[in-house]
Order: sequence, then structure tokens, then C-alpha cells
Amino acid sequence: MQRWDITVHGKKVDVKTMRTCSPLSSDFNIDLSSAQVSLESDIYAFVFYNEKKRKFTIAGALPREEYLKKAVLKREGENERSGKFTYSCDTFVVKVSELLPIEKIVRCKVVP
Repeated sequence: MQRWDITVHGKKVDVKTMRTCSPLSSDFNIDLSSAQVSLESDIYAFVFYNEKKRKFTIAGALPREEYLKKAVLKREGENERSGKFTYSCDTFVVKVSELLPIEKIVRCKVVP
């Protein structure tokens, strides 16, 4: 079974899409559950879907190794946002501000 979504210039890209009702913020968390970390993927790309505006926004991307180096590992049961959010599984977390433009990583122009 293939564990990535597209191949660009020989790189296997796993695209993760997150829903939101708010405008994209550089302070948003990018969560990647430990079960989704595939050894087969070269790059993780992140897209947000704003349900109110019905609009997709490419937040950015990181090579797999770089994502895992930058990420903070949150353990199952850990709380955030003053206890309003609990991680249901081990999760690797980075901020949107830590992502790079996808064009820099895949070395081609991305047209939405």
C-alpha cells in the first residue's frame, strides 16, 4: 500500500489536510500522529481548509527528517490550551511558522 499522495521530481509527498473555521495563523499547530509518520514519505505538505470560506490554503511543507527534528513530541494524554485539548495519541507538533514554502522543497512552482 502506497503511504504518500503524490510524487514530485522523484520525491514522495504526503499531503495532510486540516479543517479550520479561522484564518490561517503562523501560531497554529501542525499535528502529525505517530501512526501517520511514514518511512516511505520524503516530504510532508500541509493544507488548511477553511470551512466558513470554503477555501484551501497551502501552509507549507518540510522534508520528513526536518519535520521530525523540529517537532515536539506530545504524548497521549498530554493537555494543551489550559486543559481544553488532550492528545489522543502520541503526536509530533510543529508551528505553521516553522514550515517552508513547498516550492523550495519540491523545486517547482505550485499553482493552487
